[in-house]
Amino acid sequence: MVWRNAVDTLDAAVTFLPRGSPDARRFVEGHMKPCVSILLDQQPSKIGHMEKNCVEESLKRAVILVAMDLKWKNEASDAEGSTLVECPILDVLAQIMNRKRTYYKGSKPNWNMTLSGAPEVRMQMIHKFRALDGWTNFAVYLERRAERQPEQFPNPEILRQLLGALCDIVPGPPATAKGPLSPQQQEVLSANLEREKVIEDTILRVCNAIMRYINRISEDATLKKQANDVLSKVIYDLRSIFDRFPSSRREETFQFYRFWRNLTLKLITSSSLPIRLYGWDQVNDLIDSSRELRPPPKYFIVEGAGCDFVNGRYAYNGALDDLGYAARGGEPSYMLTTGPGTATKKITLFRCTMRSQQKWWFLSEADEKQPGTDKDIDYYQHKSRPNEDVSVPPSNGWLTCRNSGEEPPPTLRSEGLMVPVGEEYNTLEHQLAKWAIENNIIELVLGDSVHREVVARSQSLIKFLANMCSRDDAPVEISDTDLQKPNAYCLQPSHLLLAWRTCASKADAAVSTEVYALLVSILPSLPDELAIQLLSAIQKSLRDGAYHDKHDLLPEVSEFCTALAKAVPEDNTALGLGAVATGISVSDDVRREILNLLWGVLTHPDAHSIKTYEQLKHYVTRELQVEPNGALHRREFLRSCTKHLAVNADTSLGEIDESVALQKLKLTRFVLEACPRDQAVALVTENNAELPLLLFSEVCAYLGRKNAITNPAAVKRVSHSLAVSPFPLVCT
Repeated sequence: MVWRNAVDTLDAAVTFLPRGSPDARRFVEGHMKPCVSILLDQQPSKIGHMEKNCVEESLKRAVILVAMDLKWKNEASDAEGSTLVECPILDVLAQIMNRKRTYYKGSKPNWNMTLSGAPEVRMQMIHKFRALDGWTNFAVYLERRAERQPEQFPNPEILRQLLGALCDIVPGPPATAKGPLSPQQQEVLSANLEREKVIEDTILRVCNAIMRYINRISEDATLKKQANDVLSKVIYDLRSIFDRFPSSRREETFQFYRFWRNLTLKLITSSSLPIRLYGWDQVNDLIDSSRELRPPPKYFIVEGAGCDFVNGRYAYNGALDDLGYAARGGEPSYMLTTGPGTATKKITLFRCTMRSQQKWWFLSEADEKQPGTDKDIDYYQHKSRPNEDVSVPPSNGWLTCRNSGEEPPPTLRSEGLMVPVGEEYNTLEHQLAKWAIENNIIELVLGDSVHREVVARSQSLIKFLANMCSRDDAPVEISDTDLQKPNAYCLQPSHLLLAWRTCASKADAAVSTEVYALLVSILPSLPDELAIQLLSAIQKSLRDGAYHDKHDLLPEVSEFCTALAKAVPEDNTALGLGAVATGISVSDDVRREILNLLWGVLTHPDAHSIKTYEQLKHYVTRELQVEPNGALHRREFLRSCTKHLAVNADTSLGEIDESVALQKLKLTRFVLEACPRDQAVALVTENNAELPLLLFSEVCAYLGRKNAITNPAAVKRVSHSLAVSPFPLVCT
């Protein structure tokens, strides 16, 4: 009878509340919440059919009460001159919509049993509330408070639960009809589309009201009081809703991302450091979300495969919506048709979910009757690794399938985007890059208010902007809008020079350390032109102190080089200098520039003052052994040593810095030890054994300089002996 009492009591409230009963109002506002909470704490697996029926009937009546109350409060607020009337039982609705309540999700598994829940009941309540126009009235309720009385806006915890419910009823993409439709089927389809549009419009009203409210939050009054995790969850739920909308709602989705970027800008420009750091967490979420919604490539170019017929240009083979965008969901695939007549082959590039739930990519000839099965002829495959993006085929790391493939495996590169013509530069990633550049976000990070925690969090954005530099290389048809100019919004040389100036200023050692790490981490992501400009600027400051009155910036340059050395794992020599943080290798041109910078540090007159000198030498040794260009670098550096030895051997130059001369001798030995034996022999014996002769002359010159200090009269004898023979047997 206790279970039935809950239904009867709520039933009475549904009957008497519309009549203005004070007792019904007191019960609804004071006792309905704990009553509903107790019901939602029940385990469906532990109670009988009658009890479950009572729980569900009680929840239905609670939903009816909230829907009625929202309607009345909105009508009361419509009266001329009236103030907004608050609905205090929204938190009851939030409880009913909370998917984590025990009645819906059951209990956690333990050693002997798991109690299942009834999530379908929650969905029934969501649709029940919609049938009562509850969501429409909720949208009106929010809109009025967002505009007139934001202090009456529901708290974020309530918003979270109700947004989660709306997210679950966002209509999916319309089903594609197979064959022509009868008039009756067409009528049903039109009615369904109209109903889905009404649902979408209502959801959009709720979301837009919440976004207007958040936009009105001032930092001092409200923002500091909001728990960051709760606000993040509200934004996450909003994002989940908009990301599920079909491309027909593309502009509304873009509007949400504009709101998110504007909010983020407010956060990262706050005077409060905790709020700024929270804002940078939002920046990283924006990058991830924009990347997830990137349209798939239009083509993939497969090159270098041992099976020649596999090489070629694969066209997108997935479904498209009515506007020409790639349809969401499903497994992406690309197809190449090759060969004439009966020799025609259809090679497919596709992703397959394995039994282990890993997603692998294949280059296969699909079986016509049973594609995607063991009957396919697989030529090459790529096995996904942990934390690897499997949304698109990877460029490298493909393996040859034993039965049909031939070595070597191919490499892949993408071309274009699967969007309508003219929309190639109107993606969320391009909009985010435009926002970052136009609002001077990089200057904000590295400007006068630079902070090491902010620098550390900005790494993802700077990498993202670096990647955008080469995103738009493929020619496309574009309009004359600014947004669609390729490469207009990406990382600029001025940003990298600003980062280096921040290091060189030495205003804060902790900040400089973070910036060194930042520059090293983005180096593999930079286009060659940008990377070389950065490294050239660092070399210039090593030579002439380009940014300060100092003679040069050896300590700062050496710290950058040390950060670079620390970033490369000891066992990653095969990857060369590109094995920085991510393991992505840099080009030979960039690698040459880095080695030249390191050599400039090692040969600097004050290099002995560098604490990490031996670590840098060890790093350069490993890199000099990486072929095929290691031989060229070893020869180039040895020539540098030879040239210096020739200068030191000239006794007519007067006073010589002995520590520098000794340094060059040691570096000569250092380079020779890095050479394989065959190359070392060739370098020592070339040019009529110039190097050994210079080393011998350097010894003689050194003894002559030493005697000049202890016995000035001996200088004459040394000079005479050197003039008589270039190979003196004895130097006195």
